[in-house]
Amino acid sequence: YDLAQKFSNFYNACPVLDAEASARARRMLLCDLTAKTIRHGLSELLGIEVVEQM
Repeated sequence: YDLAQKFSNFYNACPVLDAEASARARRMLLCDLTAKTIRHGLSELLGIEVVEQM
């Protein structure tokens, strides 16, 4: 929950797609790593099936 909340705050405060190229690359990496971490926590640790899209 804390990670999702912190990521939401980051995403609302820092434009990802509209940032300049170097910042965009770092922010996209952060988005990808956050998604992987949340996905791992849900599936591997809690046994919850994770869907790709809703």
